[in-house]
Amino acid sequence: MRASRWIWLGPAAFAVHDAEEILLFQPWFTHHEHEIPEIARSLFGGIHTRQFASAVVVLFVGYLIVAALGARAAARGRLPWPYVVVTGAFVGNGITHVLQAAAFRGYTPGVVTAVLISLPYGWLAARALVREGLATRQTLLVALAVGIAAQVPLALLALAVGRQIGT
Repeated sequence: MRASRWIWLGPAAFAVHDAEEILLFQPWFTHHEHEIPEIARSLFGGIHTRQFASAVVVLFVGYLIVAALGARAAARGRLPWPYVVVTGAFVGNGITHVLQAAAFRGYTPGVVTAVLISLPYGWLAARALVREGLATRQTLLVALAVGIAAQVPLALLALAVGRQIGT
């Protein structure tokens, strides 16, 4: 499959992954609130499903934009830098879900689709970019590191917007 097709699958993979989170975040958080560190409770406490879903929509629109730009860059034989950074954040989020499940010693919202969708998608998309000569492994590792660092500020910004528009 060509890299541009993998790029366009990114928002779809994101949508599937985040559907799991939207559906199960609120009940899981309520049930496990006493186990969650205070900083996370202060960030997520009191957020309603509609606000959380609004935050996800904000992130989804952003992913659609970078996918469009990324597909265009790939078609021109250039590195789709914004796309690889956002996909790095998506993969980093998948890794975070696996670590959260390990820390809670059980299911956490998003872990199933992180393992079955997000992480395999990131690996296959990266492989397509390397095979087409659009990126090197080193470039993708840098994008993953930047994406991992960017995921928290992006999520906090999206949550702030989601709280405003989801009420």
